[in-house]
Amino acid sequence: YNSCDDDEGDSDDAYSQSYDGWEQFLNSGWCNSDLDKEICDGDSWSTCSLSHCIDSCTSTYGETTNVEYHCDSDHGCWCYCQSSCDCMEAVGDSSTWAPTGTLTIPESCTAEPTAEPTITASQSYEGWEPFYDAGWCHSDLDEEICDGDSWSTCSLSHCIDSCTSTYAETTNVEYHCDSDDDCWCYCQSSCDCMEDVGESSTWAPTGTLTIPESCDDDDDCYEGYQN
Repeated sequence: YNSCDDDEGDSDDAYSQSYDGWEQFLNSGWCNSDLDKEICDGDSWSTCSLSHCIDSCTSTYGETTNVEYHCDSDHGCWCYCQSSCDCMEAVGDSSTWAPTGTLTIPESCTAEPTAEPTITASQSYEGWEPFYDAGWCHSDLDEEICDGDSWSTCSLSHCIDSCTSTYAETTNVEYHCDSDDDCWCYCQSSCDCMEDVGESSTWAPTGTLTIPESCDDDDDCYEGYQN
């Protein structure tokens, strides 16, 4: 990322932060939970840093399981403590951090009851985890297995089995259903950035994928979200 206006102090440093033992779910949104306590909002990254966010949440609220932490050039940086992850708010416009391996991103809070969660989220594949509404990984492979078929024909297991057996370079798959009769699957070989954030979903072997930024993000400015 690059800031649109360095005068606010939001530089590349705001987006290159890390915290030992925690992983980032970039642009996945923030976890809806009963806690939702603010630590900072609209501050510079140096004041509202990732370490300040996590340290403050875990020391102040023992029930903290993850944090919303994100920075953009328009709103600065913000941090909210969360105690669970019932569903994702503001998908594509904020980010979540959690202890490594403890969080599987759930569906969007605004998903239609007859859409993706009913069909896609009812399926599972041992050793693979979903990133609902995260979009699909842009890669050189991008090979179609099925598109516009019923979920019984274009199932998750058919998708993953077909991709991994046909394309050895497969590292993740785009798999999503809009209805019983509209599912699609594409094999991907890497994850350079995310296409169609909020409109499709990605599955990958558990613990192997960190969701990158949206492919639609401008090189010089990222428009983010503020609670």
